Amino acid sequence: PKEGKFKTELCRNFGKPGGCPYGSSCTYAHGAQELRTRPLLTQHLEGKLDANSFRRHPCFDQVSGGACSIGPDCPCLHDPRTGGQFKTPLRQTDYQRPKNAPEEVSKMHQALQAALQGASPVYGFVPSFVWNVGDDESSSQAAFFDFYGYCCNMADGLTDKAALWPVSLRSPVNITEVHRLSIALNMRMARKAQSFVFKPTHLFFGEPALLLQTRYFLIDGPEVFSVSDDLGELYGGSNAAVICAREIAFGPVGDTTVRPASIWFNVDDKGIIECSTNELRKKAYQLWNDRRSRKFSGSASTLVEGSIPPFVSHQPADDAAFDLVTGIQAHRRDALRDTISSMSPSIAYDELQSLDRRGQGLYESFLGQRRHWMTWQWPLKQRIGKIDETTPVPSIDGAYTVSSVDLSTTRHGNVGPERASLTTGHLWESF
Repeated sequence: PKEGKFKTELCRNFGKPGGCPYGSSCTYAHGAQELRTRPLLTQHLEGKLDANSFRRHPCFDQVSGGACSIGPDCPCLHDPRTGGQFKTPLRQTDYQRPKNAPEEVSKMHQALQAALQGASPVYGFVPSFVWNVGDDESSSQAAFFDFYGYCCNMADGLTDKAALWPVSLRSPVNITEVHRLSIALNMRMARKAQSFVFKPTHLFFGEPALLLQTRYFLIDGPEVFSVSDDLGELYGGSNAAVICAREIAFGPVGDTTVRPASIWFNVDDKGIIECSTNELRKKAYQLWNDRRSRKFSGSASTLVEGSIPPFVSHQPADDAAFDLVTGIQAHRRDALRDTISSMSPSIAYDELQSLDRRGQGLYESFLGQRRHWMTWQWPLKQRIGKIDETTPVPSIDGAYTVSSVDLSTTRHGNVGPERASLTTGHLWESF
């Protein structure tokens, strides 16, 4: 190891027959008794771990089977009270079940970890500010608009102006945000990105990917129609064009280290190669394994996106959250439609009133579900003192404890966020 990493990693040869050829001069640790750990903050700054959450949640593989397949490097707590007599860890697989493996394989490990760490069932969503149980109306509305914008792929915040992009360099037709939302909502009905076991089927600009579905859509003016192939424009007018939409996943459900499952529009066919031969399939698997071991040099940021940006699907496993996201995306599409402006004043007024009622219903649904998310998420284990340069890495064998006493109130007398964790904490202690 480099200077400063002496005896900070276990020697791979120590446990093998014949032992380590370097003996006592080996710079790696020969057993746990020699293992030195660098301070928590140092490893946090190096990007090795997240100091705020590292080993502050229980390991649910340990809870389920009495053991964990990750072993001593697990970022969660192996509470000694959950260890079983027969240690049978659930094997984790990212894209397929290993040969001769038992059926007890944790196929959705990444999704479970995302659900454990996330603020909501919508993978990847991080609130712009901390949610509190006692938020006032203004803070609650800000939280809703924050969530609304994320679900609709609005990176620049809420705006009444619909963006547009050219369908191709050779076409005078533009695809608008309304078209993109309409296509996404149509493909959403199949729920392909809600749950899947990742197995690379294609190389997408050199990156292993799973093609979930391919659909063709005819856009003719403001309208969008589903068609069976790319010849639909023959039946359209001068403002018509066909969009090829592919829903693609770059990793397991909930994996935050890769691009989320997204819909890509009019991607060059040369950029997506089907793994139709054993050689290509082997190459895709090797690339995926290299990514897992941090050897992969071609990251998703190097992909050629084309003129139309991809649309992140946002299909949470929780059905209530799925329906909420669907309603938000449909509301955004309808709010941007230009047809309202061509209506008579009375009809346009009624339409706007209907949109307002739908928006209020979505807001109330969000508040109800957010209350549930905050109450039933597993809280972080309480930490004693602040993190500084000398704070050690928490032991993996520490007990997961949750305070059952609410000591937090805001200056206005409202109950703070710790109150929401009490129910979950009581459940853990009773378990």
